[in-house]
Amino acid sequence: MGSSSNCFGCVAQLVEQRSPKSPVGGSNPSALDCVEEGITQLESDKGNVLNTTMQAKIKKNLSKKKRDPLTFLSELKDELKKVSWTTKAELISATKVVVISTFCFGLGIYVVDLVIKGVLALIKTAVLFVG
Repeated sequence: MGSSSNCFGCVAQLVEQRSPKSPVGGSNPSALDCVEEGITQLESDKGNVLNTTMQAKIKKNLSKKKRDPLTFLSELKDELKKVSWTTKAELISATKVVVISTFCFGLGIYVVDLVIKGVLALIKTAVLFVG
C-alpha cells in the first residue's frame, strides 16, 4: 500500500513540473489575449522575462488587429517563397507511382472478384446438382 501512494506522488510531481505553454499567438483572435496575458505574467515573473525586442515585436503584432489586403497579400507572397516545393522530376515520379499503384490494386481487386465469382458459381452448381 505504501508503494502505490508513493507512485501517485511521483505522478503528481510530473504533472506539477510540466513546462508552461510558450507565449506565441496564432491566427485565432482569442490567442492574442492569451499572449497579452502571457507577456504580463512573464514580465511579473523575474526568472522568465522576455527580452525587450521580442516584447516589442509581440506588442506590435498585437496592435495590428486589422490588416489591409495589400499587406496581407505581400506577407502571403513572402511566406509562399519560404515553402519548399517539390521539383518537377519529383512530382512526375510520385505521379507515376500513384498511377501504377492504382492500376495494380485495381487489377488485384478484379482478380479477387473473379475468384469469388467462380467459387460462388461452383457452389451454385453443386447446390443445383444435389437438390
